[in-house]
Amino acid sequence: MASKNSDTINGYIYHYTYEEISNRYELINKGLNKYIKNDTISLYSLIATVSLGEINVDFTTDKYKKKVALKDYDRIFIMEFLDFGPVNRLFELKENEFKLIELNPPMFEKLYNENVAENCWYILMSWDEKPNLSKFADELNEKLVIYGKDVIKNQYQFHDYLNLKKDEYLQNNILLINYCVPL
Repeated sequence: MASKNSDTINGYIYHYTYEEISNRYELINKGLNKYIKNDTISLYSLIATVSLGEINVDFTTDKYKKKVALKDYDRIFIMEFLDFGPVNRLFELKENEFKLIELNPPMFEKLYNENVAENCWYILMSWDEKPNLSKFADELNEKLVIYGKDVIKNQYQFHDYLNLKKDEYLQNNILLINYCVPL
């Protein structure tokens, strides 16, 4: 991005849309404003992409996020364009969670219970050499079944349970995310 003062900044922009954008040249020619209806965007200076089998997810922290007012920039050059569909691909983590991520692919377990959340998975990840993910996955899966019997009644208990588990998992160098795709 080049500002009106000729300052430049680089980073990653994530824009979730159901609109079809054919390529980066369309963004340049028709302008980013056609697709982004806000006055500001979030620009990320660092992301870590992790492959989890057939899906890729990106991670960053608030430390690498900058709010940018579009009116302050004359030019936005798209160096690379990736259409990943209308999924939540970017996860902003706490600093201690982000420190778990390494270059090598993680071991992971995906848990699904459509009674709790349709088209959403809870994913446990670890970069330790011999994580005991199956133990944690089995325990979490049991709770998904229990809480899934009456989601409305149990929603607050389940939310509290997940927050406690996320902290426990972090102590065991395990990251938990909730990954969803559109219906």
